[in-house]
Amino acid sequence: MIFYHFTTAVGAREIVRTSEIQLGRLPAFEKELSARSGVSLTTSDQPDGHGLPDGRKVSDQEFQYLLKNAPANFALDPDGNGGYFCVDHTEVRLEIDIPDALWGEYRVKRVIDSYDPIQLLAMDVTAHFPLGVYSDEEMLETIESLHTGRLVAKSPTWWWSEKAIPISMIKTAAIKFQGQYQVLLAEEFIAEVRASLAD
Repeated sequence: MIFYHFTTAVGAREIVRTSEIQLGRLPAFEKELSARSGVSLTTSDQPDGHGLPDGRKVSDQEFQYLLKNAPANFALDPDGNGGYFCVDHTEVRLEIDIPDALWGEYRVKRVIDSYDPIQLLAMDVTAHFPLGVYSDEEMLETIESLHTGRLVAKSPTWWWSEKAIPISMIKTAAIKFQGQYQVLLAEEFIAEVRASLAD
């Protein structure tokens, strides 16, 4: 089955360097739920609605929130003018083929089988605010948009693996350039990254 894993450019280099997608903390809306570790996967090839920081410039309120609450993977990059951008966790999209016969070995699981409907709704709503800042009005508008279908709930597409995934399972790597993904075969991508690591 085909899955996708989104990451930063730095994260992609680390994946090639270690020859695997390593386990990380799974995103969740409550701290006790986010204690789970695994490789985040999705069947959706579109980055929106997954709760991923996308390189946007942060507001003052978002900056203060991130300083107080954000883990290292929500780091801030100075923009040179006294402002900040969040790190883009959608820079690279890896297409991964995990054969059904290996699901048991890699302990591949669906998110919707592990959380109740209220938890899933909360995760779907907060996933549209990857920097963690939103008003009550924005939250209610998002719930309404999910209910009417104007926004697509991504939780049915969320999976995870409880075992690190070797790069041999990567089929393609898509690099974001000017808002569009440029797709490379895995062999080409891995060779280019390894060459850059050797420099």
